[in-house]
Amino acid sequence: MRIFEVSHYDLDLIANSGQVFRWVRAAAGSYTIPAAGRLCKVSQRPLAPATGSQRVRVELTCDEPDVAFWERYLALDDDYDDVFARIHALGDSWMDQVLACSDGVRVLHQPLFETCVTFMTSSNNNIPRITASIERMCGGPLAPFPSPCELHGVVARDDCGLGYRRPWMGALCDAFPGMEARLGGTTEEDLATLQTLNGIGPKVAACIALFALDHRDAYPVDTWMRKAHQAHPIKLVPDIAGIQQQFIFHHMRAAR
Repeated sequence: MRIFEVSHYDLDLIANSGQVFRWVRAAAGSYTIPAAGRLCKVSQRPLAPATGSQRVRVELTCDEPDVAFWERYLALDDDYDDVFARIHALGDSWMDQVLACSDGVRVLHQPLFETCVTFMTSSNNNIPRITASIERMCGGPLAPFPSPCELHGVVARDDCGLGYRRPWMGALCDAFPGMEARLGGTTEEDLATLQTLNGIGPKVAACIALFALDHRDAYPVDTWMRKAHQAHPIKLVPDIAGIQQQFIFHHMRAAR
């Protein structure tokens, strides 16, 4: 087991932030997570008040060679004290309310192919159906995620609940190796590359760029975000606007 002491961290908020669909909840603040052919168990507990009530103890159990992967995946090494300070510096009272509500949400660093598949599946879909489709594609809730070649065979045999998305998924599997080789440019370049595929529009491309390509300025806009912009003159810190989007998204859903 590895122990991390971090601030602005809440596994339950992250699990329900719309980023992931494969975390298996064991109890409050405790999950089993499959990603990139690996498996970990992660839980958290508050630290004693004397150490600062905003900090938590995160306990990570995984194979020793995989510790660095999970530390990165779970954003345990990201500086959210700096993120919060920069957003507070905007002097926006509404954003301060958003931060108070969303304290603990973090943007994960997820495997690219898995993120492409899950967010293509999420298009015009709901969480129970997304989760069920991905489970069928993988062959079980904690089974390893299939490679592009393996997934192509799965969706050729089984609709997996994809409906009209099924041909998009097959095309993604075929195109992924070449597309991956073209990624790694600016945010705008990567968004354009992602959107060359049917089934990846501006919102899905922004999610992939934010959650898998480390473009923290990528800014997904869905119904909740449109409502937020209609109701509030939102101030953004451009290079971390995507992280702000996750905070705003959580706040809007919590306030519904």
